[in-house]
Amino acid sequence: MIPKPVQKPHPPIWQAVSQESTAEKVGRQGLGCLAQTSVGLARAEALIKIYRDAIKNPEPVTGMVYPRVAGNTVALCMEDREKAFERGAEIIDWYRVQQRIRDSYVWQGYDPANVPDDYQFHYQRAVQADSARADEVSSRSLIDDGGRFCIGNPDDCIQYIEAYEQMGVDEIMPLFQVGPVTHEEVMESLRLFGKYIIPHFQAKARKEAVAADN
Repeated sequence: MIPKPVQKPHPPIWQAVSQESTAEKVGRQGLGCLAQTSVGLARAEALIKIYRDAIKNPEPVTGMVYPRVAGNTVALCMEDREKAFERGAEIIDWYRVQQRIRDSYVWQGYDPANVPDDYQFHYQRAVQADSARADEVSSRSLIDDGGRFCIGNPDDCIQYIEAYEQMGVDEIMPLFQVGPVTHEEVMESLRLFGKYIIPHFQAKARKEAVAADN
């Protein structure tokens, strides 16, 4: 059985990061950074920099330091870009509605003075869950932004991954099975990743290895 129930060193520990204070804390604790790319390229890059700076002088909470960054994202790949964008918007709409419903219930009845600092962001989001937001944008606009979700045709997905690769992200964790996504859509995304996207990065890695040897 892998990983073993008890092993040394222990399996890597990751923590999700979407706020500046969390990025600093995770880096200081020597943990892996699971960056939420839904915040957009610029904000993700800023959060990752905070993490990288903090982990240079860690105070590890475990017996190891794991200085790696993974990007966590919703992923949907189709041959037809416009179809992928339209379906992707439906998926992100579903996710945002679920998030809003959850936020409206989780913190009901809490005294804000008793909410820990680490959870103030979530509490404030819950307070606003049922209110109209002037800055509300459509899910399609978020997808069109380009750096938030791995959604589109194979070229779009490659471009998304390369943007985070250039940022120094070590790996991307695509989430294909989200809410209303059908089994057939999941399998199509996997097929296209296997046919186009993974081979693209394999070829790129081989080329870089040859260049390094020379």
